[in-house]
Amino acid sequence: MPIEGHIEVKKDEFAHEKAMAQAIVTALGEFITARTSDLPHRFKAPSSLKEYFDKFPVNQSVYHQVQLGNNYANPMMLQITTRPSQNILELIFQGADGMRLFTLEIEYG
Repeated sequence: MPIEGHIEVKKDEFAHEKAMAQAIVTALGEFITARTSDLPHRFKAPSSLKEYFDKFPVNQSVYHQVQLGNNYANPMMLQITTRPSQNILELIFQGADGMRLFTLEIEYG
């Protein structure tokens, strides 16, 4: 019960948890934003991908671009490029404005 002339101060029981959650979300957002300008992420594929490319050999680079999803007003594009001389399958995700969101290089050799 507040005393007349004094302001009652309520302590938020979850203030610490809220601050931690906000810090985590902020850090994750900064991490994702920073990754958009990083070098491509490179992964090694399982041997089955190399077996597939050996079965259907490609001697030159092949480029293909497809739209992801059904959002025609704001499409995300996936650009797929093979680089057979380096045994790399490259996937580039682009926003509707053409900006590269991130790049995955899959090494299959």
